[in-house]
Amino acid sequence: MAPSQQQGTTPDIIKKLVADYLDGRADAVWQHAQSKQWLIKHRDLEIVAAKAGIEFDLPTVLEHQAGVSVALVVAGRLKDRMEWSIGEATPKNTQQAYPYAMAEKRAKDRVILKLMNIHGHIYSEEEMADEAKSSKAQPLSGPSEKEKADRVKAEGKIGHIRTNLAPLDSFEQAEWLKANPDEVKALQWVKRKYPDLYAEISGLGVEV
Repeated sequence: MAPSQQQGTTPDIIKKLVADYLDGRADAVWQHAQSKQWLIKHRDLEIVAAKAGIEFDLPTVLEHQAGVSVALVVAGRLKDRMEWSIGEATPKNTQQAYPYAMAEKRAKDRVILKLMNIHGHIYSEEEMADEAKSSKAQPLSGPSEKEKADRVKAEGKIGHIRTNLAPLDSFEQAEWLKANPDEVKALQWVKRKYPDLYAEISGLGVEV
């Protein structure tokens, strides 16, 4: 549930979204205490999508394990623009008993935020809540040999994927990811462990 009082000054770009599509409701967005990220509920993003006229294509399942985990691609359109994103739900990132529904929510919410040109300024509660719960404090000591090796591995994987995705348009990127589920898993690992490296891929408009 959203806190009744916000903890920081709401950015103007978020204020405009709330004013234009959510009747200026004070409880529509809030700032997460630990991560300082601004959050919004899925149901409010659905209201934004309906009022803005966003339409969605049927989702495409990338991988699934019945009743346990799923990753799928959702594409949405607003006038002449198209954006897509991957939603994933596994026991590692959600406690929800309905992984398909959670994965769809996450993918749709990311697409809505992209089409509204506000992705990165605010996030859906559906993905941030579990991430915040599962986050662990990093040790104060220097990296171990394994951690150093993992970092080198992540850098190599990001370089390989960036080389493949950079020349492609958004549709071709989605098709490439669909055809390479192992690379999607690798990106999800990098995103969790090395967000600074993952930023090199998200800068291409890719979201997993």
